[in-house]
Amino acid sequence: MTRVSSPVLASNDPHSIEECGGKAYALWRLKEQGLPVPQWLVITPAAFDEGSLRDDAKFRLRELLDALDLSDKPLAVRSSSVEEDAAASSFAGQFESYLGVSLVNLEETVQKVWNSGYAERVGAYKNARGEEQEVKPPAVIVQELVAADVAGVAFSVDPVSGNWNNTLVSAVVGLGSTLVDGESDADSFTID
Repeated sequence: MTRVSSPVLASNDPHSIEECGGKAYALWRLKEQGLPVPQWLVITPAAFDEGSLRDDAKFRLRELLDALDLSDKPLAVRSSSVEEDAAASSFAGQFESYLGVSLVNLEETVQKVWNSGYAERVGAYKNARGEEQEVKPPAVIVQELVAADVAGVAFSVDPVSGNWNNTLVSAVVGLGSTLVDGESDADSFTID
């Protein structure tokens, strides 16, 4: 795939893992397959200069929020790092994510998610796993928040046993944040 030219991409712009991270790339692939994915945009790490969101990226962000009709909707703001959800390391819970973000708080929240790539816990996680310490700040996904009745997490490999033949699905009533934050006990299912 060719290099992305814009620091902020709409959901229909071509995505690459190298610039958008695995989550954003997976969203783009799902959309390319015709699946109903809530509207999103992705702010690449290149949108930041000296730790702050560049002015051209802020302009493009506002432009896309209007074009995608996201300006007045609650948003999910999530990390999409090239390091997350990899074969050797998940980085689960290491980067920040926020749900129900309004337009008023969006730029500040985007900054917090991007800054989480530099968090001490990320370095400690890498150190504990014997991984290189180079900081790789995440891209940031801004997506329409779906007010879910039920939400959860699916692991294609059982994270407890490491069994590649089992998929583990854990779900809670409401938004999935209560599951990943450990605030709610989940109903879990193992699928062969």
